[in-house]
Amino acid sequence: IDDKLFAGRTVTPQNTVRLHGEVDVEHYGYREIDVDVLEIVK
Repeated sequence: IDDKLFAGRTVTPQNTVRLHGEVDVEHYGYREIDVDVLEIVK
């Protein structure tokens, strides 16, 4: 996740986050998530 998506916010294990993006399936079943939006759910 790019630093710019955090926008100065701190995320801890106690936070719930919602990620919006795209899942890319690469060779050998490897998956990568290209995150467009990081939202902290309260």
